[in-house]
Amino acid sequence: GVDLGAPVPPALLHTLLENAFSHNRYVSPHTFRLESSVVAEGTGPRRRYVFLAPVGTGPGQGGGDGTGARYLRARLEEAFPGAWRLEDGPTASGWMTRVEVPA
Repeated sequence: GVDLGAPVPPALLHTLLENAFSHNRYVSPHTFRLESSVVAEGTGPRRRYVFLAPVGTGPGQGGGDGTGARYLRARLEEAFPGAWRLEDGPTASGWMTRVEVPA
């Protein structure tokens, strides 16, 4: 369900996957999931990306203000000045990152 033609900042998805591997250890096979949808808002339609990284072993993911998180915020601001959202946090099945940008 991901629109491959929709604008996404450079290396956004690559960075999310790289962060998952940097903060966990995985034993194959593991599935990473990317979902996309368009949601209606008062400011206009927004494209929502949800990246789900499974639970692994190792130090775990902490979110916050590491290099990867700072890179994501910088690219989002560069591509969609003041018009993006990024939320992340743990879930029962791993780590979830949600990004919203204008559609």
